[in-house]
Amino acid sequence: MNLGRFRLTPVADWDHLDWLLAGTVHPRTGEDLTARSGFGTFTETDRAAVDRNWLALSAHLARPVVLGRQVHGAEVLAHRAGVVASGATDGSDGDGAASHDAADRSPAPGPEHDGLPGLRVAPDADGHATDRRGLVLSVTVADCVPVYVVDPVRRSVAILHAGWRGVAGGVAGRGIAALAEVYGSRPPDLLAHLGPAICGSCYEVGPEVFDALAEEAPDAPAPIDLRGALSRRLVGAGVAERNISVSRECTHCGPEPYFSHRAGHSGRNLAVIGVR
Repeated sequence: MNLGRFRLTPVADWDHLDWLLAGTVHPRTGEDLTARSGFGTFTETDRAAVDRNWLALSAHLARPVVLGRQVHGAEVLAHRAGVVASGATDGSDGDGAASHDAADRSPAPGPEHDGLPGLRVAPDADGHATDRRGLVLSVTVADCVPVYVVDPVRRSVAILHAGWRGVAGGVAGRGIAALAEVYGSRPPDLLAHLGPAICGSCYEVGPEVFDALAEEAPDAPAPIDLRGALSRRLVGAGVAERNISVSRECTHCGPEPYFSHRAGHSGRNLAVIGVR
């Protein structure tokens, strides 16, 4: 999909799901990534440029887009008709501890978001789930992993922002649990895709990150495959290994133009998913 200076690259493995919108919005080839602004509503300094990008996206999609302030945690919000509920695990109910009216308006956007049609600002969260038609869920990424999850049986979807802290905190399991508890999804029915992110060769981290992810820790900084760690956690949450696909794109070294924090870009790509 052509979005002016951006394009929406769909999750190719899911082309057969004609009721689904899923993909990553990122700069088109030839754009200056160092100078370009993206969709980082809460992180980028050129607010006017970011707002223009959101307005262009809203005009193309012609449907509301949900975005929460990401905190590198594991909170997953379930957006249903009438409420946005905190996805819960460990036997607590699917409504979670907090609910906010999100049926017809954004939950209390700050003044910096006033007058920005199409953007619904949700409470702090690193994941979203829904089965509502016409609602687009999103997370911003610039090396972290966008995790797309689809239930083709019940037509519910989730999207997660997974940096190493979120992976360690269990964001993958929380996303699967939200789909199961709120929408009745069965983990074996789910499809998961790990989108464009920094690859295992480019992502060098210290031993403390290996420890946090329960991986064998080296004595010095070394590369780690964050998408590999996520795949194992998705399998542990009940997703069939054959139902997990992984993008070959690296936001840092790949040929396609993606914003990369480690490459010094301030812009943010946008991962989106929704039921048409």
